[in-house]
Amino acid sequence: MLTALKNYAAPPSSLAGRLSLQSLIFASGDGTFLAGSAVFFTLVVGLSLGQIGIGLTVAAIASFVVAVPMGKLVDHFGPKRMWALSAVIQGSLFVAWPFIESFPQYVALAVAMEVVGTLGGTAHGAYVIDVLPASERVESRAYMYSALNVGFSLGALIGHGRSLSAPMSCGGRPC
Repeated sequence: MLTALKNYAAPPSSLAGRLSLQSLIFASGDGTFLAGSAVFFTLVVGLSLGQIGIGLTVAAIASFVVAVPMGKLVDHFGPKRMWALSAVIQGSLFVAWPFIESFPQYVALAVAMEVVGTLGGTAHGAYVIDVLPASERVESRAYMYSALNVGFSLGALIGHGRSLSAPMSCGGRPC
């Protein structure tokens, strides 16, 4: 029975397994950030929930606006190169989050993260289409999406647990 379950749960190829592991790692980090960021932005930076929502909305609009140009960049320079470039830039931008001190800085960084994230998502999708055989694309993408879901869930648990265990101060008074 365990062998049957293992065979059922196994990805269609080792490449699909590696891409699913990458999806799991990415989503775990992103989920951790998303779960802890609301606490950070409200209690440390001092943004209101409305400001956070406005910043996310502006960033989402920017992502929509640049979707086609990012696709053209991926087509021109290649998905693997653009995926790697977006990962490096996005990692560098994550380092900037702790230095945010105002609403305009938050919006600027949120927009930059979304624009680079759009490049990364576009490049990743094109890369997967390029490297996976047509016969296993659907099943492989299903494994990758499942890995994303598990990763976001794990990341949210980590981020939420970290947020609850972190010492907090709300303007000199306990939170």
